[in-house]
Amino acid sequence: MPSITKSRPRKQTDSTNDLPATRKMLFQVRDELKSDFRGLEYKFEGLEHKFEGMEHKFDAFTAEMRAIAKNMEAIAAQTKASVIRIEAIVEHQRADNKIVYEGLGLANQRLDRVESVLIKNKLM
Repeated sequence: MPSITKSRPRKQTDSTNDLPATRKMLFQVRDELKSDFRGLEYKFEGLEHKFEGMEHKFDAFTAEMRAIAKNMEAIAAQTKASVIRIEAIVEHQRADNKIVYEGLGLANQRLDRVESVLIKNKLM
């Protein structure tokens, strides 16, 4: 009689790591990973669009600030022109006042001379 060898009983595996993977399972995992990567790509594209939007807003803000700065420079130039104009008017007035003051001084000297003559002549 032939001898029958007893085969060893198979061990039941408690861990799924020890189970064999089929080709179909590998393709499913690959498809899942590809899908996850596509999802990440779409998220990054969305972030890129958000950053582009923020960049456009920042550019608009920068342009607005430049316009405000130019407007302030124009106001400063107008103010400086007004100050220079006022300085010229004040200087002209000062010159006129000097002429009037000199004239009043001469008139006062003449009046003093006339008074002194009248006092000498005892007419006053």
